[in-house]
Amino acid sequence: MRLPVAAPGGSAAGGGKPRPYDVMPRLGRPYITGLDSVWCPYNRDVRDVLRPRAVRGQFPPELEVRVGGLTMRGTSIAARATAFAVPELGVALDVGRLTPTIAAQGTVLLSHAHLDHLSGVLAYLNLRARFHRDEPTRLVVPADVAPPLGEALAVMPGMESVRKRMRLDEVIVPASPGSEVVLAGGLARAFAVDHSVQTLGWSLRLESAVRPALVFAADSSLEPFRADPGLLDARVAVVECTFVERGRRLAARLSRHAHLADWVELVPRLACDVLVLAHLPLMALPDLESLAEPLRRAFAGTLVLWAR
Repeated sequence: MRLPVAAPGGSAAGGGKPRPYDVMPRLGRPYITGLDSVWCPYNRDVRDVLRPRAVRGQFPPELEVRVGGLTMRGTSIAARATAFAVPELGVALDVGRLTPTIAAQGTVLLSHAHLDHLSGVLAYLNLRARFHRDEPTRLVVPADVAPPLGEALAVMPGMESVRKRMRLDEVIVPASPGSEVVLAGGLARAFAVDHSVQTLGWSLRLESAVRPALVFAADSSLEPFRADPGLLDARVAVVECTFVERGRRLAARLSRHAHLADWVELVPRLACDVLVLAHLPLMALPDLESLAEPLRRAFAGTLVLWAR
């Protein structure tokens, strides 16, 4: 099929005003019109050149806060996507979504293999292989996730370009409770939590520090933290709060997630300076703030809701 060609004088062949998909004279520069890239003559009025604009209300949002001397940037919405980056340590915590910030981190510490925490892994490996070839890349995963993940990536269509640039058997690193991972300027240590699949929490320490700078508690019920509140003794503790509505506490227990009421009961025993509630449901921020008010009053430190 031949596309209509712009005739002299700026009209498309056959008469009439050129449409967005008309092919313009070949001498010129491309410009964007609608969804099509076409040729724009040099003498075309630049006011007619259309440019894409940012879409407001992008979903899910990427948020950032600086707490405890570290920058936390990322996304965390229950059942949709969780992916945090701590650029000072060169580490990402889960990869349920890929952003330029996540892609720039050489190490991903994966808590578990549910898709809202893992689904960005293909894009992550693709960008690391293409644009970060001179930097080491590690995907540290729970031990029972490593074999099936490696097998899946070995046969995944389109991964040939990644496999020829990096050895996936060296990139995928299995971890168990107690495993330690050396980071740029610090150390990460895995600990067990209680979820419906094997899941690891991660404690991040800066060099020469005794107390963790940040603890990422992953998806979990509160049972490990009731048994040992010291697991969350850090400058910043990032915990999940999948259920906040009244009447959903049983659902939280059955799915081995946390309910807001659980944290209200436990928070007087916590020693962290900053408590970040992540993995929240998709709700309006004023509603979340209203529901979280009892927790704010009960907590002696700073409460952060990872939402907007």
